[in-house]
Amino acid sequence: MKSRENEIKQDKTKNTKCKPKKKHRKLIMLLVLVLTVMIYTGVSFLLSANKITVEQYSYESDKIDQPVTIISLADLHSHSFGKNNKRLIREVEKQKPDIICIVGDAINYYDEEDTYITSLIRQLMRIAPVYFSPGNHEISMFNNHRYINLKQDIEQAGALYLDQTYLDITVKNQKIRIGGLYDYAYNYAGVTSEQYRQKSSYLFLKDYEETDIFKLMLTHRPESFLDQEEDARWQIDLVLSGHEHGGQIRLPFIGALYSSHMGGVWLPNFVSGYQVMNGIPMVISRGLGTYKGKNVPLRFNNIPEITKIELK
Repeated sequence: MKSRENEIKQDKTKNTKCKPKKKHRKLIMLLVLVLTVMIYTGVSFLLSANKITVEQYSYESDKIDQPVTIISLADLHSHSFGKNNKRLIREVEKQKPDIICIVGDAINYYDEEDTYITSLIRQLMRIAPVYFSPGNHEISMFNNHRYINLKQDIEQAGALYLDQTYLDITVKNQKIRIGGLYDYAYNYAGVTSEQYRQKSSYLFLKDYEETDIFKLMLTHRPESFLDQEEDARWQIDLVLSGHEHGGQIRLPFIGALYSSHMGGVWLPNFVSGYQVMNGIPMVISRGLGTYKGKNVPLRFNNIPEITKIELK
């Protein structure tokens, strides 16, 4: 009998000794998980600030006879990739673009000077012609009279400044109409139809769309064409846009977490990639930078993007 009791005691002792091992395993697994998440988060923040990727799109049109390569740069926010932006310039040059488009927010509204963008344009001009359309930060500079010579400086650096203006250019012996628009392309103010049709943006778009050649529009904000009403359905072949920073924070396997624009949207759709708004094809760049006035002034799981579009 005593022998049996001793066996039971020994069994209990054995079981007791096993329990700490299980706890240790769980603790180790938890620590490994936490460490993995921390490393992933740190690496993601680092890459989202310094790495450059090239997102490529192909767009076919019966108005294009010879392939045309377009580079779109959005939302730089005065961010430098290497000294004098050498890494960015080198990556753009590798793509062998026919034209380069800067679709706004190249600088910050609080910058004291515009040497960042003028220096960048001069370097890009050695690669291909540059076309510049303003974003809300450039517009804010104008409205607050912080730097009234910005447009003049951009054009003196070599770029063509486009806002409610367009130009018919020749690329590989074919015509392309390239325009720029910062304002909304529809009656967002809710004025009467008669008043709306007197707006400079409406008159510009009516004039702009009157052609049979390929029409390329540079518009910083994708929501400029978001309205579902008929007055937003312009005859435009392709819009290049930015503004959304790809949602700023992107979750693995899900995408953008939130957009503070368009009224504030969780898990938004229209923040990056190829989209169609009211029948208008659009390529929205995730952009290249961010700024300190942002609610979350960091990019996460969101690699800075050069957007490359092949017209065919």
